Amino acid sequence: MTHKMVKQMMRYLGWSLMALLPFLGSCTRGDHPDESKMIAFETNWLDMRSGVVEGQDTFHDDMQVTAFLQTQAGNPLGTLFQDLRATKASGWRTSYPWLGSEAGRQLSFFAFAPYGALTPAWQQGSYTLTHNSGEVDIVAAHEVVPAHYGKPLPLHFQHLLSGVSFVVHKETPDMTIYSVELRAIPSTATYSIERRQWADYSDPKTYTWTGKVEHLARTSVDTPLTITPFFLIPQTLSDKMKLIVKLKRPGKSDTELKELPLTNQHLEIGAHYVIRLQLTE
Repeated sequence: MTHKMVKQMMRYLGWSLMALLPFLGSCTRGDHPDESKMIAFETNWLDMRSGVVEGQDTFHDDMQVTAFLQTQAGNPLGTLFQDLRATKASGWRTSYPWLGSEAGRQLSFFAFAPYGALTPAWQQGSYTLTHNSGEVDIVAAHEVVPAHYGKPLPLHFQHLLSGVSFVVHKETPDMTIYSVELRAIPSTATYSIERRQWADYSDPKTYTWTGKVEHLARTSVDTPLTITPFFLIPQTLSDKMKLIVKLKRPGKSDTELKELPLTNQHLEIGAHYVIRLQLTE
């Protein structure tokens, strides 16, 4: 190793040590960050119409949060943190402090729960739900506040999917229902934070309820089948999608399959739909 190379290496090491000194110094002092200045969230403000998550007590145990830094006009400046996991056990507190008030900066937060329910899409500001199971009530919130907000931020969560439940119409003849299938329903799509809508549907899937429910025609009310709804990606149901009911009529030994139309039923974000099965002879 030449003398020139040694001098260059010492100069590099000296610069590295000088750069590290502020960080090492803060660690050796044993200082603890002021938790009151850390970004934290509240989930008390819930805007929900149906589903499993209906309030603070039934909220998920964790959420996934991204904080986009931007100008007051909404022009992007980068991210403060991305896809951070915040937990109910921690009081929804992060390890990131609120920023200063210079230049009118603001933070745009996008949060969804539970953590890991969506994955970042190739286009920034979009998330993909892949192979939706239909069993998870995914909720999301989008809030924009000054970068120096300085107190726990209430997140106004809404259902990101559509709830679909089934009942047997009260005028249906006596029968036993064994299953209901929704066939060819897309289970993968991408959600845009800015547009607040879903697109790019794919991966058709069958969603199935199974059980044994007796329906009596003499009852004056509909007979419920599903207690917890299916949580489907919001979309317009087409004639390619099928609703198949497996049933057995009194006095019959065999079950039969009944197909019902689904055409032109549009599922809105956050809405709960009760499909009334009117099954004739």
